Amino acid sequence: MPCNHDLEEPVNIQWRREYAALPADARSNQVNNQGLILYNSQNAGRTTDFLALQLLDGIPEFILETGNGPVSVKGDRPLALNEWYTIRLIKLGTKVTMYVENFGPFEVDTPENWILELQQPLYIGGVPDYNQLPEQLAGATGFAGCVSMLVLGREEKNIMMSRLDQYRVETCDTCAGNTCQNGGICQNCERRGEACRAGLCGTGRCTNTADGYKCACPVTHTGRNAYAALKPPDAVRYLSVSMKIKASAPVTDGIIMYCAESPRGHGGFTSLVVRNGHLEFRKPVVLVSKTPLAANDWTDVQVTRSGADVSLIINLVHKYNESLDSTRVSHHEH
Repeated sequence: MPCNHDLEEPVNIQWRREYAALPADARSNQVNNQGLILYNSQNAGRTTDFLALQLLDGIPEFILETGNGPVSVKGDRPLALNEWYTIRLIKLGTKVTMYVENFGPFEVDTPENWILELQQPLYIGGVPDYNQLPEQLAGATGFAGCVSMLVLGREEKNIMMSRLDQYRVETCDTCAGNTCQNGGICQNCERRGEACRAGLCGTGRCTNTADGYKCACPVTHTGRNAYAALKPPDAVRYLSVSMKIKASAPVTDGIIMYCAESPRGHGGFTSLVVRNGHLEFRKPVVLVSKTPLAANDWTDVQVTRSGADVSLIINLVHKYNESLDSTRVSHHEH
């Protein structure tokens, strides 16, 4: 559930305490260009190992202190007020990386590989006592705005459910000033488990979840907002997928198959989609059929990867090949 933070009013949650690698995502909407978004430390004193994410004149800055002097990485531009941004933080080996929405990476190298040992709660939006912050954060103030997502590693935290304590924190109106694209309807969920509404999943079945909803479709029909999920394939150098598809008239763009390394859109992925009326396969090269997908007709589709060779075969006749070793994308039909 999104939280709204007034100046200097914190919420804190429990999290895993030792990290050799730190992948984290936070999504925020600020109404002030200064403020402490995240803070976590080893102890409650001014001399301590810590990490912090803050806004300085609207520019996001991530700071780490492990006892060998602070390391910081900054964005390259101020964030606009009243706009949503996703900030991704990664510490892997000796490199610290930050992505801000579609900008980055912003990187800095640390002198050695180390493990974060953070015993205190993770504070979001501020801290109880700013006089106890380390010298590097002198003058910091609370974050004014909304935080709607916090992902630590592969675990998405429900901020309000996971909190240990809070002070003057309210829920956000996430739809205020936020217009959905492509005819979508923005909907605030005032109470957990009430996201489903009539027609949301087309002919599929809508099920309320802790964080929203999910759609399940009949195997023979896929709606605009529905899907069926299968166990992901093992990580191997050989992939072979065969299926028969029949598109309803008129043929519209849409996702037929999608499998990704991360549910947040980071890392590699494989997809088979209809784009501009043609079949398109990505892994990671792009193969596009020259012939438009026929409506109301069964089409046999085979996609394979064997070593560096990737192929898309349609109706056992039209074949499109590409090599992962190629420096340019070209499509060959046989």
